[in-house]
Parts: sequence; C-alpha cells; structure tokens
Amino acid sequence: MNTKTVDKVDFFFTVFFAMLFSGSIAFLALYCCNFSDEIAADFKNAFQETKGFFLRVDGAVDAIFEDSSETASLCGASEDDRVVYSVRTGDTTILSERELQLYAVAKKFAEENSGKTNFEIAMAANDYVCKNTEYAYNLLDYNQPYDDSQTSFGCLILGRTVCAGYTNGLNLLCNSASETIDATYVRGNVLDDDMGSHAWSMVRLDDGNYYHLDSTWNDTDDTDGWNYEYFLKSDSFFSETRTWERWMYHECPASVVL
Repeated sequence: MNTKTVDKVDFFFTVFFAMLFSGSIAFLALYCCNFSDEIAADFKNAFQETKGFFLRVDGAVDAIFEDSSETASLCGASEDDRVVYSVRTGDTTILSERELQLYAVAKKFAEENSGKTNFEIAMAANDYVCKNTEYAYNLLDYNQPYDDSQTSFGCLILGRTVCAGYTNGLNLLCNSASETIDATYVRGNVLDDDMGSHAWSMVRLDDGNYYHLDSTWNDTDDTDGWNYEYFLKSDSFFSETRTWERWMYHECPASVVL
C-alpha cells in the first residue's frame, strides 16, 4: 500500500467518524428536544418526593416518620425534627437540654391548638412568633450564617431572630401541632436588590393546597404588632415582591381570603 493509498484510507475514516459523531449529536439533540419536558417533569416529581422525606430545602436532614408505627429514623436529623418527633411521641429521651427548651414551647403550643384546623394552627403560629419575636437587626452575623439569629431557638427561646429564624420557629410550631400541615422552609430573593435573600414558610391546609406564609413581613409596628398581609397567599401574590426556584416547591394556586 503506497502513501497515497494510506492517505486516502485515512481521509475516508476521518470523514466516516466525523459523520458518525455528527449524527450522534444530532440524534441526542433531537431526543432531548422531544423528551425534555417529560424528563424535567419526572425529575421535578422525583425531587419533590425525595425532598419531602429526607431533605429540607435549607439543607437540613429531616426525620423520617413511618405512617405505620409513628417512629422516626433520627440519624442526622436537625434539632427541630427531634423536637417534633418528641412532641408527637412523648419520647424526650433523645433531646438535649437546649432541645428540651424548644420542646416545652412546642408541646404547649400543640396542646393549646389540639383539634384545630390547619388554618387555625397556621394563624396561631403566625400570631405567636410575631407577638414574641423581635427582628434581630443588631445580632445578624454574616460570618456565622447558622448561629441562633437564624434558628427556631433564636425565635422561640431568645426572642430575637431574622427571617430564617422566624421561618424555622413557625414551622416547628405548625409541625408539632399538626401532622398534615407540612410547614416547609422556602428560600428566595426579594426583588429589591438592597434586601437580598429572604426566607418564609409554605404550609398545607386541610383542602390539600399549599400557601405561602411570611411571618417576618407580617411582624410590623402596627397597633396590634402584626398583620396578615403575607398570610396564606398564592404564588402570583408572592411573586410581586420576591423570586424563588418554583420547581423546588409545591404550587400555591390561590390565596385565602380572610
């Protein structure tokens, strides 16, 4: 085989593999275009199911409650999860001294709101944190993002917190008082650039629908100390003041009219 023949063979092989590669890319692109919506929908559903059992959006590991036995796998669970577990089961042996303080508040709240609807529990929780909590303008330490200015302990025990603490405190009260309210943490950004990131709650009422609840923004200096401007609202209402990764959360199709 002379040099020209080798060059010709190399040329044909190069063209062949180039066509094969181009065809594969084209097929893959076509496949993704045809099935991207379906894949995205499947991924969203899988993420929601997994997040609901194992991870909250704020990154904390949730306790796993088994419907049949009311027991929980608490390995790696946050202190809020352990407190909720103890309120539901009466088992306080797993709690630290710090968690026992949270337990006392959550247990009392659950007893006072026993038998109430999820709407009534959400309102009571909103009222409780707004009445007993002050926004911690001077305690926010950006070098320690997980200190007590952002925890349920800061909200329910210390009484001074920021939006994350308001949210965690309200969620702890709600989940302690109701096994169906599914109060979860939502992370987003306020449209006003100066205010930056923000956190609020999403709760499920007895109608099965989810609603936004921002107890931080409900806590005002009005005569009564708080209001319900951001209480059980829809996606469209909250999107006027903030953004969030909607695919990560449940849809909130409507607002509750008080």
